[in-house]
Amino acid sequence: PAEHHKEFRDDLCVAQLEVLITAWSVIPSIFKEDEPRTLRALFRISGDYSELLAMHDGLKILNGRWHDARESKTVQVHDMPCELAHFFAHVQPVDLQGSKKRERSVFWIKKAYQSSAESDEYVEVNKVLEYFGGTYMSAEKYWKG
Repeated sequence: PAEHHKEFRDDLCVAQLEVLITAWSVIPSIFKEDEPRTLRALFRISGDYSELLAMHDGLKILNGRWHDARESKTVQVHDMPCELAHFFAHVQPVDLQGSKKRERSVFWIKKAYQSSAESDEYVEVNKVLEYFGGTYMSAEKYWKG
């Protein structure tokens, strides 16, 4: 029964990712810079629901689907899914050349959690942000390929 609903659950995760990408993209940079406590409340890593983990899961699903499509011998479509392209356009890695401290960079999320640098939350946030960055770089390498 759990596998029967896997595709639906995955689609739901991707839909949540789309909503969270949009939320991230409409938050003004001045807010991202000056309101770390509120930013942590909007993009939580722990508790009953974690926006950052939901983003991680949605990105993992999309990236996996894209990888499977590229590896498939029967499918000729190698285009990046539009949801994945949307993620990369609006959520940029901490260490991306030229994007640090810009509006789309997740640098602001990392900075918002730095006050708790010794905490488990900070460690978890860094893992998620590193996954975002690694996925971004992997996709960029594929396109430059």
